[in-house]
Amino acid sequence: MEGVRACHAERSLAFGGDHRPATESFDAERVPHCHFLPEPVIEVEKLQYLAQAYFHQDYDLETEDPIQILTEFRDSEPPELVEELRIAIERVLSSGPREEELAALWLDRAEACYDPRQDGMEMSVWFRRMIDALL
Repeated sequence: MEGVRACHAERSLAFGGDHRPATESFDAERVPHCHFLPEPVIEVEKLQYLAQAYFHQDYDLETEDPIQILTEFRDSEPPELVEELRIAIERVLSSGPREEELAALWLDRAEACYDPRQDGMEMSVWFRRMIDALL
């Protein structure tokens, strides 16, 4: 867990943030933090498993292509789990979230260390690519 926190602290600093909990933030009273989507807990848990087990702090040592990690997930996990995750991601996208909501879900709630924005990719594109890779 410490490595994931370090990953998020580095990402936060890279984007100019100070990575404080909402209760310590200067804007805590006027800006909601990381709780944008009304997604069911089960959807977050499925994303958390993918993010923490496959997109951990050392994911880039295993492959340079994040899609390859999704392929590994698809090929090594039970088909029911893969399908449940794909459906969960589709549900999230069908709710019409904003880019910052998707970023909060993937990076903050699921605690992924891969930020597709660093590769010039919008979060909505990343979520669609995840769906395609899980087919």
